[in-house]
Amino acid sequence: MSQYVLRRLLIAVPSLLGISLVLFIVLALAPGDPGVALSNGFALQANGNLDGAIAEFERATRIDPLLDTGWLNGWLGLGAAQISRGDHVAGAASLHRALDLFPTYCEPRWGLGMSFIAAGQPEEALAEAGRSRKECPHPGYALGLEALANF
Repeated sequence: MSQYVLRRLLIAVPSLLGISLVLFIVLALAPGDPGVALSNGFALQANGNLDGAIAEFERATRIDPLLDTGWLNGWLGLGAAQISRGDHVAGAASLHRALDLFPTYCEPRWGLGMSFIAAGQPEEALAEAGRSRKECPHPGYALGLEALANF
């Protein structure tokens, strides 16, 4: 009887190790939680690590391009981080992608307008304020952009 139990244990141990290894590999290759990547991106951006933030935002948008956790939109965060780094073209492209996915969001319009103001293009900022006035339910964004562009 003891030989039978020993034989079964000797067979079971490698099988359990093999199953554990397969599960570990599958879980390691899984893309992860986009919400975690998004949170990491905002944390890195708040600490001034823009390159790390951009990498996390890009990872979040690759995992789930339609990620929308309230106002914390992956494309919005990516665009804001790119603009903060000085890459206005890539930032504008990310903000336009956010607008394509969420046309009633006011924050991407605000970000585009602020990007135009930072780039010394107040006319484009005023045009963005006009679009914001038409498409966003909150008039404060348009009024703020108009005031800043006319300053």
